[in-house]
Amino acid sequence: MQSRGQVASLADAEWDVILRGMETLHDDIKENGHKTKKLKVKLGIIKIIMEGKIRELKEKNSIEASFFIATFKTIKNTEKDFDKHGINEREFIQFLKVLMNKLGKQRLLAKKPLDMIGEFGKMKGVVENGYKAL
Repeated sequence: MQSRGQVASLADAEWDVILRGMETLHDDIKENGHKTKKLKVKLGIIKIIMEGKIRELKEKNSIEASFFIATFKTIKNTEKDFDKHGINEREFIQFLKVLMNKLGKQRLLAKKPLDMIGEFGKMKGVVENGYKAL
């Protein structure tokens, strides 16, 4: 588990450092049951998608509002999955939260100007429907 200082420094780090961190990131799952295998695959897919998006962010230095909201939802769903399987090690989730903090410092874009209003409306709905804040 990383200390607050390490988390803060990662949130301020360059995207290349974040990418290197993702390469060494473990899924924290020790069991090998059928359901945990599905979760391992899901986490692997999340990792691949996040790495691809980070590579795009390096070039643009801005993110789409929909990706920001999708990252928030991914963290919440992953926490639920970890709770459901009794997984206490949360390095993967902590890393996603650091990534979320880093994304929050980027310039937000919407593909279409009215999309941003809709995306923030979705975020408001996520928060109002009982999900805890990061």
